[in-house]
Amino acid sequence: MTRSLNVRRKGRLALVTTSVALAASACTFVSPVQTDIPQPLGDGASTTIDLSDGSKVNLENFLIVGSQQGGPGTLAGAVSTTSGKPVTVQLTAGANAAPLSVQVQPEQLSVIGGSQNPGSIPSVDASPGSYVQMSAKVDSGGTASWMVPVLAPEGPYASLSPAAALPSPSESASPSATP
Repeated sequence: MTRSLNVRRKGRLALVTTSVALAASACTFVSPVQTDIPQPLGDGASTTIDLSDGSKVNLENFLIVGSQQGGPGTLAGAVSTTSGKPVTVQLTAGANAAPLSVQVQPEQLSVIGGSQNPGSIPSVDASPGSYVQMSAKVDSGGTASWMVPVLAPEGPYASLSPAAALPSPSESASPSATP
């Protein structure tokens, strides 16, 4: 009699263990695999503009580097197109900023914030740690609007410090003669 009682207990234990394992694994059954969802890998914000011919303009990892609200800044990011012909993209960072025009060649990456496209902004609409409304307009049709972060010119972004924020030669320390 005790032997059959032990078999029943072991059977119930196995049933409970199997039930708990199945219930716990059901969570992964209804959840998407996270590695299948693209994630932005940079600090900036990205968006895509669909063009009427079926091609796309990709605006990748856009951010603004600036020390203070109202001070100068540098727009940084990259633009590419899947179009078979060059496109011109007008980028505007903030409500009162002048647009920056970028010529994008087919299947090539145009970097903004580098030596060829400096991305200078005379006045940044927000302080570091905030976001600024960014807009893009493609000459062949299509627009986008998205929020981009404003980052301080520190660490990896120190090299993107706006030229106007750097000290002028007259402000820099000059060597002094010591006796």
